[in-house]
Amino acid sequence: MRAIVLFFICLITAFIQLNWNYYFNTNITPQFLFILCVFFSLLLKDPLSFMLSAFNGLLLDIFSSGLFGLNIITYTLWNIFLKRIKFKVYREQIFTQGLIIFIGVIINFLILAVFSHNFSIRLIIIAAFYTFLLSLAIIYLLKKLFNYFKIKISYR
Repeated sequence: MRAIVLFFICLITAFIQLNWNYYFNTNITPQFLFILCVFFSLLLKDPLSFMLSAFNGLLLDIFSSGLFGLNIITYTLWNIFLKRIKFKVYREQIFTQGLIIFIGVIINFLILAVFSHNFSIRLIIIAAFYTFLLSLAIIYLLKKLFNYFKIKISYR
């Protein structure tokens, strides 16, 4: 039941991210799937968070025009990296998770820019800040949703 709810959350989040520009008429899309990747990596147990991060990368690869598989690789690498450092950061705090997301979005965009040869540092910083601001509210809502569905958050 828990895995089904989490995969459904990923699908809804992918739909929101892919249609953000259509409904809000902006040129910058917040990285909602990356927010989920960081949240799952820091607060869920290993096999499930790894599968969800790879699934988020797959969803983004399916609907993006970049190299297929690049988002899967970057999201799973972020999962592995965050699993290694999760005991060294104060991950229960929403602001700390937001800062990890801010830095992660910048690094992720720079990695993707190497392969696409199409990037602007200004847009990357704006997108990272935009994602950071929205991540604070999204992480709060995700924690409430986890409490509602009785999904255990692993702080160990």
